[in-house]
Amino acid sequence: MSGRHLRYSIAMRPFHPRIPLRRRSYDYTQPGSYFVTMVTYERRPILGALIGSGVKLTPSGKVVQRYWQMVPDRFRGVSVDTLAVMPDHVHAIVVFSLSENRRDTLSKVVGWVKQRAAREIHAARHVHTCVWQSSFHDRIIANAEAFTRVRRYILANPARAARHSQSAM
Repeated sequence: MSGRHLRYSIAMRPFHPRIPLRRRSYDYTQPGSYFVTMVTYERRPILGALIGSGVKLTPSGKVVQRYWQMVPDRFRGVSVDTLAVMPDHVHAIVVFSLSENRRDTLSKVVGWVKQRAAREIHAARHVHTCVWQSSFHDRIIANAEAFTRVRRYILANPARAARHSQSAM
């Protein structure tokens, strides 16, 4: 059969590589602030439930929150300014301060949280399948005005989600 008439089975479909989410030309070890969002696998609400204008964390959600709170102890010169654990995702502002010879990147920090939290969640048998979707979304926070806007967005996220879920009923 010639190449023009070759039929592809599902297994033979061309592979499309994943598009990298990180900005290639940016040094994620340099001082700066980042708005990070990581999402649960298939957006399952395993981390909490919307209650009133907030989120009541499940045991899995408490594990995730605890690992985010441990970031400053694990990574020198890295802090978590704002955090919101939602039923199916997490928002955080991660701040890299001045630090000599830093090798830790944003990907390393988020990967550590995701890996450690997933390992503990599985060990406690809270969840029996994947915990996280692969990768995460980040946005570089360029200035103080953007920082304030992102912080407000994260802090208001639980109440906003609760309003949307109540209006959808």
